Amino acid sequence: KNNDELADILGNFVHRTLAFTYRFFDKRIPQAGKTDGKAERILKTITHVKEEVEMLLEEQDFHRAIRLIIALATTGNRYLSEKQPWKTIKDDAEDAATTLYSLNQIVKALGILLEPFLPFTAERIWGLLNLPGSVHEQKWSEVERALASGHVIKKPEPLFRKIESTS
Repeated sequence: KNNDELADILGNFVHRTLAFTYRFFDKRIPQAGKTDGKAERILKTITHVKEEVEMLLEEQDFHRAIRLIIALATTGNRYLSEKQPWKTIKDDAEDAATTLYSLNQIVKALGILLEPFLPFTAERIWGLLNLPGSVHEQKWSEVERALASGHVIKKPEPLFRKIESTS
């Protein structure tokens, strides 16, 4: 689970998104240009996942709640791989900016959504995003509040290390 879900899905998504933002957009959340249907669906997915996780937490269905959160990271990974901003930055910088703007919104949402399950990881995400205060002080409604374009992030670091088998 550590390698498959935490390192490969969650950690990989957060690190790739922040690394591309840091490298291609001078450490700043880019300004979204015109959004296509996919970018809009990505942003709506954040709201949907927030509402579903909230309901599952109230029902104390923690397993399904964390599965939805990991699925959000998977959605982000797929979108990142599909849009390939490391390639589109050369020919369509506006599209690359919109892609990374949307993906950074997922990263922020993941930080808050993960807080009840992985409090230290959530705090690391919050710190990498260079957001004020602590993720532990945030209201649930903050999940949907967008990161401002131009916001400066910190240098990305991997969230998890893979566990190597010694057998």
